[in-house]
Amino acid sequence: MKSATMSASSMTILVVDDEEDVSRVVSAILKRHGYGVVCAGSALNALGEWRAHRAVVDLVLTDFHLRGPTANELVAAIRHEGGDVPFLLMTGAMS
Repeated sequence: MKSATMSASSMTILVVDDEEDVSRVVSAILKRHGYGVVCAGSALNALGEWRAHRAVVDLVLTDFHLRGPTANELVAAIRHEGGDVPFLLMTGAMS
């Protein structure tokens, strides 16, 4: 993991959401604030994107309620492969 004092322009965030509209909005906001963004529409795709970009991904921002493999399973898979990247789980669920 990189230094906590990094600027937004040097950080890359892997955004994981199975709702394309949410992913698009979150990505646009992050990009507007200077972050690099890699997107994935599922936990399986996110694992592939993390493998491809693990050297530059500083944070994984994922929907908690993914269809298919869950966010918790994504965290476990990345940890199993030795990834120590921080995760931030989000949800729009009302219950």
